[in-house]
Amino acid sequence: MNPSPIEEALSLASRLWSRDLMVETAGLFWIAAELAILYLVLLARFHVEHYPNEPFPTITAKFRRRAWVWTAGFLLLSAAVVARFYLYPLHDNLEAALHAQASPDSIAALYARWAYTHALIWCAFITIWVILEAAIVYQGRQVYLGLRKALTEPHQGRLPPLEDSGITPSPGASTSFLLLLAAGALLLIPFGSAAVRGITPVSEEAANAFVHAHEAFAALRNTVGLYLRIAGVVWITVEWIAAYYLWRGYRLVRSAAYKHAPASRIGEPPA
Repeated sequence: MNPSPIEEALSLASRLWSRDLMVETAGLFWIAAELAILYLVLLARFHVEHYPNEPFPTITAKFRRRAWVWTAGFLLLSAAVVARFYLYPLHDNLEAALHAQASPDSIAALYARWAYTHALIWCAFITIWVILEAAIVYQGRQVYLGLRKALTEPHQGRLPPLEDSGITPSPGASTSFLLLLAAGALLLIPFGSAAVRGITPVSEEAANAFVHAHEAFAALRNTVGLYLRIAGVVWITVEWIAAYYLWRGYRLVRSAAYKHAPASRIGEPPA
């Protein structure tokens, strides 16, 4: 027996709620992974530039403070994103609207709010990923340059602490970086508004059912998909730059290891 229009609409709402929750959770996971990688690359840069002769990285108070600030910011973002799904359950809201004999326009508006919010959040995540990836590659390049300098101009002893080296750390570096991420995400708002204006308004006929409203918003999903592909091109380009500096770093370390190997072992066949 075919499901009734109400059952079909409620089933679609449940699937959308579950799918979007899984998608946005995966987006948060990737942001956390990128932040962790960036933190390690920053730590590697600091180690190579200031303590190249130490066998283990030196975690200063600044780096500990940065870890706490980044973790707190990420947890706040995660709480805000996940809370939306439980404070605004799509299935329950749709069921209440249908039982209250809401107008077709109200049903369409209910779907539109959900679709626009998810699209903007997802596009903001994409923007943040690209910004983080670019920052990782930039800092990785600085690690390579510091490593090259350390190997070509080896230090005779441990460098003095950063506070005594004449280099003044920027106390607002972490805050500035988080503001940069927020600014990058906010750049998505004009894009999202343009995408919404470019969508054909939901007709009276399409607004008669939640399922028809979902079909009418295919243009929005296609726009988000296009933005993801454009960001993917930028991402791949950045990854190729990262691969180039990884290859250069490998050759640099390999050359230095060969140069400082005992003369008796150079050219010695493997055991």
